[in-house]
This record gives sequence, C-alpha cells and structure tokens, in this order.
Amino acid sequence: ASARLSSSQTANYRALCARITIVLWTATLGDTLQLVPALRALRLRCPYAAIHLCGPSEPGSLLFAAGLVDRCSSASDPAVAPLATGKSAGALRPALANPDLVIAFTSQTAEATAALAAAGIPHLVGAPFALPGEHSAEHFVRLLAPLSVPGGWEGPASVRPLEIPDLTRPSPNGPILLHPGSGSRWKCPPPALFQRLAELLALDRRNVAVLEGPADAQLVEAMGWTG
Repeated sequence: ASARLSSSQTANYRALCARITIVLWTATLGDTLQLVPALRALRLRCPYAAIHLCGPSEPGSLLFAAGLVDRCSSASDPAVAPLATGKSAGALRPALANPDLVIAFTSQTAEATAALAAAGIPHLVGAPFALPGEHSAEHFVRLLAPLSVPGGWEGPASVRPLEIPDLTRPSPNGPILLHPGSGSRWKCPPPALFQRLAELLALDRRNVAVLEGPADAQLVEAMGWTG
C-alpha cells in the first residue's frame, strides 16, 4: 500500500475529516460487499465524515441503501480515468466529490498514486485483491492502518448482518439467499457449512434459496440443498 499521511494528518483525519472518497475498481457484488467491515471501522474512526464510494454502480447502490456510504458514483466516469493513466486532470477532484482524503483500491497503484499526488489530494492507495490465504475483508481493513484502524478489527459491527430497509417487501421473512460459490475457489467455505446453515434457517421457519453463479454449479451440487 502507498500512504501519504503524516502523523499529524492521521490524527486530524480521524477526528475532523469531512469528505472521504473510496475508489474501488472491481465490478463484482461479492468483492464490493467485502468492504462492509472496513466501512464500519472507518465510520467509528471518522464519525463526522461524509463517505463517497466511487465504484461499481449496482453494488455501490446496495451499500448506499444500507447507510454505509453517503453517496455513490460510477468508477467508469471518464473524469476518473487519470487514476488509471497517472496523468492528473482538472476534473479529477470534482469527480471524486472534492475529497479531503481518497482511499483507492486499484491494481494500478503507481498510476493512482501519481494522479492523486499531482492533484494535491491526500491519499491511501492499495491493491483491491488480497493475497491467497487472506480474506478480502481483512485485506481492506488492514489497508486502513494509517488511519489507526487496527488490521485485525473484529468489533461486533464487523459481523453484523447487512440490513437494507425495504418498506415495499410484504414479509420480513422473505427469502434468505445463500451463495456458496466464488470465482476464486480458495475463497469458498466448505459446502457442508452452507448446508448446515440452510438447515438451521429452515428450522427457524425461514425461506431459504440458493444463488448459483456461472462458476458455482459444482459447489451448489455438493451443498445438496433441496429446500
């Protein structure tokens, strides 16, 4: 990760930072949801901040609906392109909502660092994908260490279910979706774990459905849930 914060800035941003923009260049729902513990930890460290997510539109709207971010925009905006080229442009700062701090998760760390430095924007830059053996959620939290967010943060909020207010849903017991798969097989818990979870939910009279993606057929079959 690349950090450009002094010790005095760290204290100031924790307490006073008004506008934090998080840039996440990944298009998947799963990877976006891995931000949840980091966003909750960031809220605790910077309680007065307005958090803007610049990332994939549909997953970003989910985090907005859950109240984890105050604003979301698309990372496909051409004005954000300098983060990939390394060449700053006048439109970059407003495209990122005129931030006091940018936290960018991108595989193009050198280019993003150069563009943000040229624009005079304080920043933390790190890769969006964890190394094998490290959970993505832990990876995102660890990259917040310059803001004094502990790398092993395991507060109660880190594992609290993500709740989306939905006044149009007719029943609070409407289906719980279990998704046992992932594009990276090493990230997947054993199918038996999902099977047991489905059984326990069914005993609690919950409606359970299994979500199968393009890479998940084998895992869903191994799970063996028939409802």
